Amino acid sequence: MDSPEPCHKRLKRSRSNSFEKFSSQLVVTPEDSMAKPWAVTLDCSNAPNSVGTLWRLASKDCMARVHRAEAVPYGRDGPPYGLVQASIDDHDGLLKALTHEGSQQIVRGSVCLIGKTSDIFVSLMPHPGWESSMTVIGSMPESGIVEAVEPLLLRPIHDFVHPKYKTVMALLDKPLRCRLTVAGDPVTAPASNITAAPAIHKDWRTYYSNGQPYYYNLVTRKTQWEAPIA
Repeated sequence: MDSPEPCHKRLKRSRSNSFEKFSSQLVVTPEDSMAKPWAVTLDCSNAPNSVGTLWRLASKDCMARVHRAEAVPYGRDGPPYGLVQASIDDHDGLLKALTHEGSQQIVRGSVCLIGKTSDIFVSLMPHPGWESSMTVIGSMPESGIVEAVEPLLLRPIHDFVHPKYKTVMALLDKPLRCRLTVAGDPVTAPASNITAAPAIHKDWRTYYSNGQPYYYNLVTRKTQWEAPIA
């Protein structure tokens, strides 16, 4: 069987030399039969390495636990913080080792990877400014949020003060174990295909898709087919 294609190989070129989204999903299935499963549509165009790494983990049928459930606050930024958060079993620390990607803003339905952790969250409200440290890896439709994610807010919770940041968090009394699987087009992280790029500025990295080079800017987090000016 052929190995999965690199993440960007599946993305079509557009007239602006940028990348379009493709259809791949992360499926979260709770072990509790009273909780409904939900699907995240992954966005490789915003976070190719993060999406590829997460796909690799989930394709091995890994586990996660939903442990934080924060309602949307009334007339303030929080607490609560309007999100549902889960920790992914990442024994090799692959997610923790990733650097921040993308500049996509976080809105209701955004699914994000928290920097330097193996935690993801579903955003239940806009979080302006958070995109500078949180990587948007995908999104959920409103129906999925209402039917599967928001009901978790009704479960028993308790307050917990983060020992370092002093953030007051709403944690579930009983974390919800979930199984992660994938559906749709297979993707892999392109990190192993990084090559040196002679005569290209240090801010750029070169990748190859079926022999065709494309370019990723470490500062702007943008990917393009057109070679940057040296």
